[in-house]
Amino acid sequence: MALTNTSSWIGDGSDQSVLKSSSSEDGVSTISFSSAKKGTPFNIRLDAMNDFVQMKSFFFEIQATNTSDSSLAVGLVSKNGFLPGWKTKGYFYNGNITNGSAGLILGFGSPIKSGDTIGVYLHRESGPCRVIFYHNHRCLGDGFSLAVINDVLYPCLHLSGKATVKFPMPARDNF
Repeated sequence: MALTNTSSWIGDGSDQSVLKSSSSEDGVSTISFSSAKKGTPFNIRLDAMNDFVQMKSFFFEIQATNTSDSSLAVGLVSKNGFLPGWKTKGYFYNGNITNGSAGLILGFGSPIKSGDTIGVYLHRESGPCRVIFYHNHRCLGDGFSLAVINDVLYPCLHLSGKATVKFPMPARDNF
């Protein structure tokens, strides 16, 4: 059963960056966005108090439909960590594990390309907070294992270049 909330995305305020989003009746958003300057990322995040971001643990995924000549990272960010460009601090996967500005674990997986599906599972039911990444439905394992984090974390996309992705609204049985 899909959640009833629709998804709405906001940009980080970077000058001349572009964000277009549309939703279908089945809850799938198509998001096209591009950074204004080569080498400077544009960040977008889910901007709704959706049921699933309020939960302790949740899973979401994106499908990269067009990422030619781009570097795309998928992850989680708090409201306070969501800033323009390299200033965004969060928990991301782009083939490497990154905090939004620095590579923390290199070669964790393959770079994201057109046709890939990336999943992010935030698990904070017991013990440390874990952020687990999936690439084309294959579990890559824990990208982050942290002390307890009580902040609301939002799905976030971090892009240098131009991309189109699909974001299916998570279903309740994905938790």
